[in-house]
Amino acid sequence: MANIWTERQFVGGALALDFANTVCFRADPMRRFDKLKDWNDLSDFVAAAGRHGGSGSAYRIACGAGAESMALAYHLELREAVDDLLRAAALGIAPPTGDLRRILRFHHDLIAGIPLRAGAHGLELGTAKPLPFAAAVTQSVLVIAHSEALIRLKVCPNCHWLFIDASRNATRVWCDMATCGNRAKAERHRRRRAAFHEPARAGMEV
Repeated sequence: MANIWTERQFVGGALALDFANTVCFRADPMRRFDKLKDWNDLSDFVAAAGRHGGSGSAYRIACGAGAESMALAYHLELREAVDDLLRAAALGIAPPTGDLRRILRFHHDLIAGIPLRAGAHGLELGTAKPLPFAAAVTQSVLVIAHSEALIRLKVCPNCHWLFIDASRNATRVWCDMATCGNRAKAERHRRRRAAFHEPARAGMEV
């Protein structure tokens, strides 16, 4: 069954985070699942990222006939490199320098031939054509890594997605209050009710 990519899937605050978040429940082997099972899933995600990702940009992604598996593997390798680097930062762990080197190697190969320009967040990739998706991802990582966003990275305690806490006092807990936040509230309510009724049931036992 094809994934339905809605705005709810793009709450990370940056393209690189939304890409890393295509794996749900990373820290729970029993619930972990990957939304990018094949090339069509990846292509659909990239198109949706252009619509819902907040940048207003379209991205280009393509591969030669019969090369879908290799292209998918390349993008998944990039995704895991992104997650390794940024998740460590979100958890307050100093990432190994090798994690950043992996991203820089990807970036070096991807931006060959793409002009640069000065932008609001430093050097940006400047081209009138849609950016290659992978290049936009590595650029997104480097923007995060060299800005205040890095110290505002958090991990949602419910789904384990990464997100930038842009709230004034950095008090945001959930990736999205309407989904994970409400689920957590519902679970707390269920536990309180269960705890309240348990003594009554115990008292009725003989």
